[in-house]
Amino acid sequence: MPTLIEKNPDTIRIQSWMTEDEKKRAKSTRAVDYVVEFLNARRTPTHRRPEWGRRAVSTPGGKVVLLESATGSGKSTVLPPEVYKDDTSGLSAVTQPRVLTAISIPQEVVIYNKELEIGKNIGWRTRPYKKRLSGRSGIIYMTIGSLAAQASRAGLHTLLMYSTIFIDEVHERDLSADDVQGQLKTFLEQYHDDPRCPLIVLMSATFNSAELKEFYGIPDQNFLSVSGRTFPIEKRYAKTTPSDYVKHTSAVVEKIHTEEKTGAAEDILVFVSGGQAMNAIFAEVEALNVKIHAGGETDSTSYLLPIKLNSRNYKMGGGDYAKLTTDSRNLKTQVKIDGQMISKPCGRKVIISTNVAETGVTLPSLRHVIDTGKVISVTYDPFTDSHVLMERPVTRAESKQRMGRVGRIQPGVAHLCYTEQTFDTMRENPLPSILTSDITMLILSTIAVNTEIESVLENHADGYKLASGAIADRVSIPYDVGGSKHVIVGSAFEPNSLNYITWPSIDAFGAALRKLQKLGFIDASLHITPMGFLALGFSRSDPEAIRAIMGGYAWDAQISDVVTVIAMSGTISLNITEKNHNHIYGAIGVLIAAYDEYKKVCETALDADNPAETVNNWARRFRTSDLDWANVVTRRIELLNELDSMGFKTKDVIETKDRPYHDRMKRLRKAFRDGYANRQAVVISDGIWKLNGVTISSGWKLRGEPVCMTLITQNTGGNVSTTVEYAA
Repeated sequence: MPTLIEKNPDTIRIQSWMTEDEKKRAKSTRAVDYVVEFLNARRTPTHRRPEWGRRAVSTPGGKVVLLESATGSGKSTVLPPEVYKDDTSGLSAVTQPRVLTAISIPQEVVIYNKELEIGKNIGWRTRPYKKRLSGRSGIIYMTIGSLAAQASRAGLHTLLMYSTIFIDEVHERDLSADDVQGQLKTFLEQYHDDPRCPLIVLMSATFNSAELKEFYGIPDQNFLSVSGRTFPIEKRYAKTTPSDYVKHTSAVVEKIHTEEKTGAAEDILVFVSGGQAMNAIFAEVEALNVKIHAGGETDSTSYLLPIKLNSRNYKMGGGDYAKLTTDSRNLKTQVKIDGQMISKPCGRKVIISTNVAETGVTLPSLRHVIDTGKVISVTYDPFTDSHVLMERPVTRAESKQRMGRVGRIQPGVAHLCYTEQTFDTMRENPLPSILTSDITMLILSTIAVNTEIESVLENHADGYKLASGAIADRVSIPYDVGGSKHVIVGSAFEPNSLNYITWPSIDAFGAALRKLQKLGFIDASLHITPMGFLALGFSRSDPEAIRAIMGGYAWDAQISDVVTVIAMSGTISLNITEKNHNHIYGAIGVLIAAYDEYKKVCETALDADNPAETVNNWARRFRTSDLDWANVVTRRIELLNELDSMGFKTKDVIETKDRPYHDRMKRLRKAFRDGYANRQAVVISDGIWKLNGVTISSGWKLRGEPVCMTLITQNTGGNVSTTVEYAA
């Protein structure tokens, strides 16, 4: 893991604000030492460190530093430990855009820093997983969403516990990232002159420095750039843009394997948009192995080992994950010969990955990277409250991130499935998620940050007592919980006070406020309600699902059923047809029946010779795997743990209540009707319906988020009936 930022002098790029002495020191000092001194010069001096602050600026922007450092230079792996060594009394927060890197990086860091010990002075905090520190100093890695949740639920003042906050991969503009940026600006406006105010370090290999400088008011002297690579990367553009990038990628892999040497560090990383392209290229590599065998074997013949890498199998670990860091020459690959799978010697790994490998994941054996130039993106339509999934070209920033996966320990080669002219005409950066996503929870978080919480929903012996009947407009504040009154106080929400780098569209903003009011998360005066405050405690759940959980308590539904439906609809895609699952209770009944059947299969599989294969054979009926269902179980546990941490009753609602099945399903559907009433579609005629007042013609499939929770109200002969349907 030792990197150029740690070892090499003369990697600091000279800036116009530097004095002659600083320029000389930048050229002669080990880069990481210079960066630590650079940060200290912008901190508030203390009685222990009076030398700090010689470059400090007493403005909110003066507490923010921009660090531009190339991919692989050690921004998140080397710099935080060095900052901690310089001041062991401080606590650093290091945010990551993904759960897997927030967990894997600290485990890698301790290998090279003997003074750091997981659980003592280094750990991680993500919504589903935590490894706490034993003391108040050290390094805590976390997802960007975890920091956003801390600020919105515990209050901005809690950020004063940190001495340094590192925001890694700041170029990634998802909703949590934009939420944190706005929260940090508000925090600095209130606390920049507090001696405890931490230094905010924004880091990336590619970001819009001018935009961030303007947003925070960062002085020029708070910008530093570090070159992080001495190994060149050869760019090989396509002569013409291929019409079939799967076939083109296969041809490039074959050319590399036949014309260039194999060995321990000669592997190939292929970036694809999603699962369909991944499976297609995987099959092409398997076909190449058959072709290699047909050409005749010699002692030096070696085959390709295709490996799929996405967020799921990376997180789950297992055999494929272990192969990523194993020398190719010590591995075997399976080749189909005369209808049988035969083990053959592996000469080179072909790692086929989604964008999970763009940042954070280190694969030291890489020499070649193939960029198909495609990525899957999701766009939100505020008029229909639905999402559109589509494949789009990568941006220049995304392309550079992909190319940066090679060239770390040796010269690398980037094979690009597009022309150089195409690259030059690409967008510089992706559109920020605030322009393409449902911003409902972002707006709720922003309202919470600007609200003074006097006291909110204390635990009761029986857990939270929500309103009897449907949780609708009857829930208000003050809120009666266990006989005590709990009040949230604060001024009404003022849109003009929002701190966003990029403002959302007026349509998305209005849709978010309307949805929050319908769900009962804010009131008519735009104050956050107790139910809205509770909603901020959930991770990876859309607001409708959160409301459905609360509705489950209101209607005395089986909470484990509510959690099951949410976990399944957000985690797994079932191939369910009317022929095999025409359930009287619609999609909700289908999902509950499928999960109940899964539990029975798991119980009977314990007595089988191969339990995993037994479960997998059953799962294939729905075109799923045992891992898909394991993810459902994991998601259920996450949701139940979140409920438990917020004081909701969970232990006595896991088992099915002793009530008729019809009553069980009726209460469950009422809970989801509370949550998903905003996504009610009215059928006008065959193939035509209205969703949120927008007419949708035939040819569209009605897919809510989650898809199984779309409510369809059909008016037939004057009789109105509402059912929950599954849109396949």
